[in-house]
Amino acid sequence: MSSDKSQSEAENMLSFKRYFINNLDSYHGEYVLRELSKVLEKNAELSTKPTSITILAEDAEPTAPRPPEQLYEIIGTVSDSKVKTIDNVARIITKSECLPNMLTCGTVVFDISYDREELQIAMDYLKLLKELLEKQSVAGANTADFGDGDGESKKRYLILISTVMTWASTKPLDPDTPDLPFIETDFRKRKPHPNYKIHYDIENEVVGIARKYKTQIGALVVTTGVTYGGSEDVLFYWFQKAWECEKLLPILGRGGNVVPLINVLDLAQIIYNLITDFPKKLYVLAVEQNIVKQREIVKPLGRTAGSGMFKCITKEDAFLIPEINVNIIRIVGQQRIYDLMTVNLNMEPTFIVETMALQWTSELTFAENVPALMKQFKKERGLKPFKIIVYGPPIVGKTTLSKLTAEAYGLVYISPDTVAQDMLEDLTWRVDHWDVGEFAALPRPTGEEEDPDAANTDDDLGDEEGVQETARQTLAILRSGRLLTDEEIMGSL
Repeated sequence: MSSDKSQSEAENMLSFKRYFINNLDSYHGEYVLRELSKVLEKNAELSTKPTSITILAEDAEPTAPRPPEQLYEIIGTVSDSKVKTIDNVARIITKSECLPNMLTCGTVVFDISYDREELQIAMDYLKLLKELLEKQSVAGANTADFGDGDGESKKRYLILISTVMTWASTKPLDPDTPDLPFIETDFRKRKPHPNYKIHYDIENEVVGIARKYKTQIGALVVTTGVTYGGSEDVLFYWFQKAWECEKLLPILGRGGNVVPLINVLDLAQIIYNLITDFPKKLYVLAVEQNIVKQREIVKPLGRTAGSGMFKCITKEDAFLIPEINVNIIRIVGQQRIYDLMTVNLNMEPTFIVETMALQWTSELTFAENVPALMKQFKKERGLKPFKIIVYGPPIVGKTTLSKLTAEAYGLVYISPDTVAQDMLEDLTWRVDHWDVGEFAALPRPTGEEEDPDAANTDDDLGDEEGVQETARQTLAILRSGRLLTDEEIMGSL
């Protein structure tokens, strides 16, 4: 009984060796936890730490045994209530009880970039934290008087993971040079997208706390770009449809907008580096140095794993895509995926490059990384190609069975008897689509609505000219009735 009581008291006391992460089972949470688990290795060092031996005289008063040393531990919340245990996590806290537990943690990593339900928890926590810090400040309290410490820094730390959407409406720094990138010191000029004003307010609260209570807490905001890698999050729909060889992979609008990206492994490494060596910074941009447009995200996926065909769609059509609509509903009705894929921001991560000297997961561009990323995606999602051969004597229903099976499993039906006709129909469709153009569904931009990157939307046509020319030549041969050579068939495929 006494052991349970002492454990409960320890859990309710501030520990600078206790770390909190919200939504441990989320896309970001899993990778941040994986990196942050490195701090648990220090527990092994504590277990091998030599203990001092004191020899007492016969008439000396017996002294109380020294309490056991506090171990490093990670606690946090989960988005799926069915999750009861996670490796390397000491306790999973319910969201209704997380606020008092967060106040007992020396370091809090709180992510508001994904789930909008976390916004209220973040605001409530910041309110309680300010009240606590204010009381300690007024009373002249020293945080070293609380918790275990034991050689560790007697200071709280807070890292808020936010989104680049708090910059989405920021005007160019120089109207004459609209491509001039934003850097960390420009954060005071940032203007949020209308859907992300609460995120913006929470960021400002964290910055305000960091400035006012800098002797008691280290706090900063990490604004993350669109994360990718592993099982995927925002880009999941495009990875999935490319793998399924969707006939036309959609591009939202003209696709000339610059989308800040970062590999989720790099984001997790940035968080860990900040925790182990907390800087005197208020704001950090977690984005890659490579400038990547939306088209340069979607097209490499389609060409590497998909049909290689694309269609630019309007905002209204984007919201009719079931997979995107499901995600929008899940994130409390907000247009999260659409907003992130249509943002237009050029950002330069000066701190993580110049000061942190981050070791990037890959120095390659997103397009160059697509084969490796697709391989990771298939592994994480457990995706495997499904190939079926139907063999048997004539007139037993092979064709009917094959077509029904292909339709049921979303497979491509191929028959030796119809392969030439199928190729003819496919090439005819492709050439017709190229003739119409992938921008056909979009209204012609005029006046103020003109896309600032419209002049650059055709910058990848050179890559497609060879593909289109080969397809047109093959189509002409098929229409002439001449049989294709093996080389021509492989070239067309």
